[in-house]
Amino acid sequence: MPALALIKLLLPPSHGKLPMKPLFTIAIALLAFVPATGSAQDKAELAKKAKPGEERVFDVGKGVKMTFCWIPGTNGKATLGSPKGEAERSSSEDEHEVELDGFWMAKTEMTQGQYVKLTGKKNPSWFCADGDAKDKVKGMNTDEFPVEQVSWDDAKECIKEMKLPSGMKKVGLPSEAQWEWACRGGRGNTRAFYWGDVLNGDKANSNGSSPYGTTMKGTYEARTTKVGSYETKAPHPWGLCDMHGNVWEWCEDYYGEYAKLPGGKNPVQTSKQSKDVRVLRGGSWNNVSWYCRSAYRSVVAPGIRNYYVIGFRVVFSSQD
Repeated sequence: MPALALIKLLLPPSHGKLPMKPLFTIAIALLAFVPATGSAQDKAELAKKAKPGEERVFDVGKGVKMTFCWIPGTNGKATLGSPKGEAERSSSEDEHEVELDGFWMAKTEMTQGQYVKLTGKKNPSWFCADGDAKDKVKGMNTDEFPVEQVSWDDAKECIKEMKLPSGMKKVGLPSEAQWEWACRGGRGNTRAFYWGDVLNGDKANSNGSSPYGTTMKGTYEARTTKVGSYETKAPHPWGLCDMHGNVWEWCEDYYGEYAKLPGGKNPVQTSKQSKDVRVLRGGSWNNVSWYCRSAYRSVVAPGIRNYYVIGFRVVFSSQD
């Protein structure tokens, strides 16, 4: 059977909004669910209890194979959001409880090479051989850099092109709850990053000249970097890479107050709140380091594409 491993920002944190490159009008259509049947043998294999962080390689079609990490369920309720004492905390980060089933999350952000193969489109990225920032990556092969300048709608179209592995029932963007739960790696919500409370560009691709938790300034690459570049510098408990920094990552949810999330397991905000904006998480290479915290939330309208700090990663689920 096949292998189954499926900005320096200017707004204050309290706004929870991502400033656009020029002044864009806040103007990614989300999650594409693709049905699949799959053999009984495949489903039985998937039903076996995977270990947290276990990696599997999935063939997603068009010659693209992607590594996924198993993210265990919460085993009851888990607290997300940030505690009131966390430095630079935004008012939108209220602590709240969620209950989640396990799922497979892509080990890395969608790369430029993967995106081009899946969509058949020209590489949209700012940091590529044909991009506006080509001088910053001159002589580099950016196939394994994260794709950026992609809208939520673009992400949806890319996801539609992905082949759903046997035994899986859904493929799409992670919900905001899935994203934060995965990012924290099972270590609770009392630390700003999964490794602790300090970031100055050493453990993630952020703007190290604006550090968090320390006065010591660090590296500022001023561009994206190859996915997984920081894996050995800050190993994630469940094997994920670049959950902090590099590029912002689209989530499925409309942005809204956590108090208005639907009840029950696997909550997703599928109802538009006051504005037609979707959630972004994780910060980017161009962000002051506190915007890369696990709890920090940003928002952008789903059609916005021309912004060089936004990318995405995907999740697979065998749940309905």
